[in-house]
Amino acid sequence: MYNCSYLGHEYVNDLLVGHPGHFRSTFHMSTETFIRLRDLLLPNKAIRDTRNMTTIEQVAIFFRVITHSASAQDTAEFLQHSLETVSRYFNTILNAMFSLVNEFLKLPDENATLAIANFKV
Repeated sequence: MYNCSYLGHEYVNDLLVGHPGHFRSTFHMSTETFIRLRDLLLPNKAIRDTRNMTTIEQVAIFFRVITHSASAQDTAEFLQHSLETVSRYFNTILNAMFSLVNEFLKLPDENATLAIANFKV
C-alpha cells in the first residue's frame, strides 16, 4: 500500500479534468452527473470537506466500490488510503445517499397499497 506516485485526490482530479470516457469507465457516469450528485449531498450537511479529504474524493471512494464491486482493500490501494479511511467515507456517503430518499422516491399511499393487496389475476 502507499506505493503509487500519485495521491487519491490527485488521481480523482486528473480524471475530472481528463478525457470524459476515462472518467465514465472508472465511475460509470459522466463528470457532470458525478458533480451534480456531490452537490445534492452538500446542502443536507450529509457530507463535507475534511482536513484530509475533499467531498469529491469521498464520493469517488463510494463509486469506486459500487461500480467495480471493489473491496475496501482494492479501493484503499487504488486511492492510497487506509482501510479505515475507505470504510469510514464509504459509510458516510452511503448514509448521505439515504438522506436523499425522500427527495427522489415517493412511497405509495394507503389506497395504492390496498389496491395491490386486493389485486386478483
